[in-house]
Amino acid sequence: MATIEANTAEAATVEVGPLGCEDEGATLWKFQPEYLSKFTKIRIAAADSIDSITFAYEDVYGREQNSQTYGGNGGKNHTDDTTQIRSLAFYTSKGRKHGEYGANGSTYMSLPVAKGKIIGFFGSNGDHLNTIGVIIEASPYDN
Repeated sequence: MATIEANTAEAATVEVGPLGCEDEGATLWKFQPEYLSKFTKIRIAAADSIDSITFAYEDVYGREQNSQTYGGNGGKNHTDDTTQIRSLAFYTSKGRKHGEYGANGSTYMSLPVAKGKIIGFFGSNGDHLNTIGVIIEASPYDN
């Protein structure tokens, strides 16, 4: 379900997702860097599923900062029966694909964003990444 927040002086933000499957006892999280920061890297630890995700961003002073790590200790195989995100891939606005990280062959879901900018992520985790969603900033002007 999408949540829309609007302010006439600023661009509207939309939360889309999360995708995946909730697991009882999972920890909810949300990461959105400070205003005017930009994402520089997404670090994913994976084996048979996505164990964890960490976001790097450049702050307003040009310094690289890191979010906390969401998920488990990374890169291990899971043999339990819990629901988890098995793979992730990202496509840039220039059409470049990064990933597929983790094991493929799962049910595929995608979130195409034609206009706007990803300004944050949210989801849930336990020993691995259970769900993930995006926070999109839509331009207040038509381009």
